[in-house]
Amino acid sequence: MKIRYIAIAALFCFLAVSCVTKPKPPVEPPVDTTQPGPDATKPVDSTPAGTAPADLDALAEKAAAVRKKAFDLKLFEVLPDDYRAADESYGTAKAAYDAKNSAEAETGFRKSTGMFEDVIARGITILEQEKKARAVEMKTAAVKEGALENAPQWYGDAENAFADAEALAASGDHEGAIAAYENARLLYELAQKRTRAASLKSRIDEKELSSFDSGNYAIATEKLQFADSSYSTDPEAALDALDEAILRYNLVVQKGYENYAASRKEPADDSKNKADEIKAPVAVKADYEAAQAVYDEANAAMAAGRYEEAAASYDQAQSLFEKAWETATVKKEAATKALDSLEETTAVSEQKIKEADEALSQSEQGGAE
Repeated sequence: MKIRYIAIAALFCFLAVSCVTKPKPPVEPPVDTTQPGPDATKPVDSTPAGTAPADLDALAEKAAAVRKKAFDLKLFEVLPDDYRAADESYGTAKAAYDAKNSAEAETGFRKSTGMFEDVIARGITILEQEKKARAVEMKTAAVKEGALENAPQWYGDAENAFADAEALAASGDHEGAIAAYENARLLYELAQKRTRAASLKSRIDEKELSSFDSGNYAIATEKLQFADSSYSTDPEAALDALDEAILRYNLVVQKGYENYAASRKEPADDSKNKADEIKAPVAVKADYEAAQAVYDEANAAMAAGRYEEAAASYDQAQSLFEKAWETATVKKEAATKALDSLEETTAVSEQKIKEADEALSQSEQGGAE
């Protein structure tokens, strides 16, 4: 028993000595958080050896310039898919440039520059043809409007501008030709709209419609005069003025013809009533029905707001009703004359019969005696 206690005590002593003599692990030095360490978020400049920052800046400027040129020419409308691809490539390069990733930026700028240059090289000839087509289309519209006869100076200036564009295109100056064709298109449009505005004014003056909307008429005329005075110095402003003049003259025409059509309905109604009174629907059925059909068209146009058409139809209906009335009158007069003649003939015959009867009666009385 005593031996057992001695053994247990010796074991505890051994364990105590072992705990004291066991070597401790090395202590890591504390991290000094007050000292600046490496910034993991700061981009690392990966500019290849031999590539100067100034060269990369030049690449960035060139890429931006060729991109702006493509945009100014609106080649995104001509080659939309190719333009979008080039623009996305530029965006990637610009992001790398801003992040100081020079290697990726250099590659990206070179690539996007080449893509934009290709878009320009292919798109500029397409754009030139489109501008020419639009100028020719506007020229056709101007001729149809009557600009050649009614705005000869304006039309002549447009023709000269178109000839200049053709010469630039032939010389290979595509950018110059694009601008010249666009200028020609503008001048053709000016000639067309100058003719239209003047034509509207003439119609208003001829029918004396200005009094129905004197305010719009005055402003429209002022805008037309402004276009004439600013045409050679500021064609864009002149075009805006002509657009407003046309708009306001149309308002005058609309309101004026509404009143004019109403005024033309009254004489048409009078002629119709005359034809009805003389029984034209029976006497000259076909003529009357033709007049009635035009009269109905006039009423329909009036209800639909097509006042100029209504006015013209009322005038035509009036003329047709007058014709029906005249024809019916002639037929009535002829019938009356024939009846009078018949009555006269009948009266003569009756008189002769009476005279014969009297003579026969006298003869019979004489024989009896």
